[in-house]
Amino acid sequence: MKCLIIGAGGIVGQEMQASVPDSIEAVFTRTKDFNIISEASIYEYLNYVKPGAILNLSGQNNVDIVEKDPDQFRFINEFAPEIISDWCWLNNAYMIQGSTQGVFSGHNARYSAEDIPNPITEYGKQKRNAEISVSSLSDSLIARLTFVYGIRLDDSFGRANPLEQMMGEDNQLQVDDRFFSPLWSRDAAHILWDLLLERRTGFVHLG
Repeated sequence: MKCLIIGAGGIVGQEMQASVPDSIEAVFTRTKDFNIISEASIYEYLNYVKPGAILNLSGQNNVDIVEKDPDQFRFINEFAPEIISDWCWLNNAYMIQGSTQGVFSGHNARYSAEDIPNPITEYGKQKRNAEISVSSLSDSLIARLTFVYGIRLDDSFGRANPLEQMMGEDNQLQVDDRFFSPLWSRDAAHILWDLLLERRTGFVHLG
């Protein structure tokens, strides 16, 4: 199976590059190399690669940054997943959309994949809208990743993971309002490969 991983420069994508199953022909693209700026540019790239499966890990996941200027990130967080899922529908391709438990409010944790989302941040609202679009594709999975910890294999890509900050800085600020379990980046990579091979549909929580 030819599988395209979009947003592969992040910590999970890096771990996936280091653990590709033998049965998968993997194509990795970082967000900065794949112009996710318009429907035309997305279709042009997907028509060029012609994947049988797509894992979309792209997007701005810094909640504070999205909150300050949500419109700046609405296309990549919300509209691009819908466009990708439309391409998958037209081309009989499978899709996994990387999402977040930030689609919940945190008021009734712990959450299962069957709980009803109620986002309270702009980031959560954008990711929830993406979920709704992608889940309309019957051959799709919404994979909600929790708080991912790990060490980047290539620290020239992506922003420093909280674990790296904890190890490298004496004085720092870390959030204290997480309502979901930690997820190690290497575990996330292996689980996502398994889900791609299984072609699971619906919603799952990784944590």
